[in-house]
Amino acid sequence: MNFLAHFFLAKEKDAWIAGNFLADYLRKPQREALPGPVREGIDLHLEIDRFTDRHPMVLQGVRRLYPLHGKYAPVVMDVYHDYFLAINWDRYSEEPFPDFTRKIYGALERYAPVYPPDLQQRLPKMAAGGWLESYARPEGLSYAFLRLQSRTSKPELLHGVMDTLDRFFPEIDQEFNQFFPEIQAAVKNWKATAGDYPSK
Repeated sequence: MNFLAHFFLAKEKDAWIAGNFLADYLRKPQREALPGPVREGIDLHLEIDRFTDRHPMVLQGVRRLYPLHGKYAPVVMDVYHDYFLAINWDRYSEEPFPDFTRKIYGALERYAPVYPPDLQQRLPKMAAGGWLESYARPEGLSYAFLRLQSRTSKPELLHGVMDTLDRFFPEIDQEFNQFFPEIQAAVKNWKATAGDYPSK
């Protein structure tokens, strides 16, 4: 799962949203200094990743991508998932998509003081540029993959990702809509046992 889906699954608490944002940027020793509820959000992020990486529908989709995108097939699928959540938004949420993204930007901004300086600087640009909204449009998705290409050791493995999406659109859409209700249920169960962290 990529950012949009992580935020959607963490939307009940601002601290969980912040934790889901930080999880991929911080090493374990850095996490220990964070407020307890933010660390809980990081744990939620990791639980989402574990469930996703083992799910049969996700594994099936990733196997389909391997011949085309090699070791980046799981990453490509993560980004696709944000797109399919965005285009199926009304199926999973009664909250209008623009209202949701505004709420997420607000939550991220409120917790900005605990972010590393580079993330603090990037956050306003991300919001101003419609970072989350871009996942709802093919051109936005294409731009996300271009950014990803610039940070990878084998950018050639990300060539043609939009053609791959077009080619396998029905299959990925079906797999996503089988998978997503199940991860929602798993996350609901996780949340029922959350709350063990102290506030500090």
